[in-house]
Amino acid sequence: MATVQIIRPTSFKDYVAQIEELQSMTKMPLWFRGCGNARDELLPVVYRRAHGRPVYGQHLERQIITRFRQRSMPFLDRGLGDDEWGTFFLMQHHEIPTRLLDLTENPFIALYFSVMDVKVIGTRRRARYGSDACVWALDPVKWNRQALSNQSYRGGILAPDNDEIRAYKPGGDFSGIHPVCIYGSHNSRRIVAQRGVFAVFGKGNTSMERLHGKRPFTNSCLVKVIINRRFIRRIKDSLLRSGITESTVFPDLIGLAREIRRDFGYGGL
Repeated sequence: MATVQIIRPTSFKDYVAQIEELQSMTKMPLWFRGCGNARDELLPVVYRRAHGRPVYGQHLERQIITRFRQRSMPFLDRGLGDDEWGTFFLMQHHEIPTRLLDLTENPFIALYFSVMDVKVIGTRRRARYGSDACVWALDPVKWNRQALSNQSYRGGILAPDNDEIRAYKPGGDFSGIHPVCIYGSHNSRRIVAQRGVFAVFGKGNTSMERLHGKRPFTNSCLVKVIINRRFIRRIKDSLLRSGITESTVFPDLIGLAREIRRDFGYGGL
């Protein structure tokens, strides 16, 4: 059975070296996801456990999509048209629950989300990080070939118009078994800035790291980079000095406001 490899960088320089080493072992670019808590699962929010949350299914998904399409028009520069997948990607990047899991092609964007999203506990004078952070590194081509091995799939990263993606269609029966890696529409500035890509889940609600330990995922295609809480501050400072800041990741007034708050001492650690 495949096990997830774990690496533990202690500095920004070490992180860069570790990522370069991982990238050198595959012919295709890796994808990444940053988590502010190293215990977070690779699972869309709609499938995460929560008291009182309705069971997510085809009917509920259609209702959410319909509501978004009905009410989003005044806030969009152009209409949604009939692009179901484009609507789905736009929903995800505006924090509406979907079966999509955000990833990025940029390891520094993933690192930003990991070190910036760590929960800070305690008073301001004695504040500390409440958990380790992590960055997941995923080989999307190898993952797709294993996830779709029942179809003898030998292609690469999927796009919404691929035949193999029909079983994951927004508002459909999402009968696909395992999550697969897909390119999305770059229909928002945030998706462009964050080099956003996605894993789309089907009927299964098992996290990607748990699937990785089961068949057909017999070859390693997932690595976990754990950022120990002791090193978060120094790695975060190095990352921000390198130009990966709030206004870079969120190219709008919200991102600029967050950056100004931090620059003038109104942010967290």
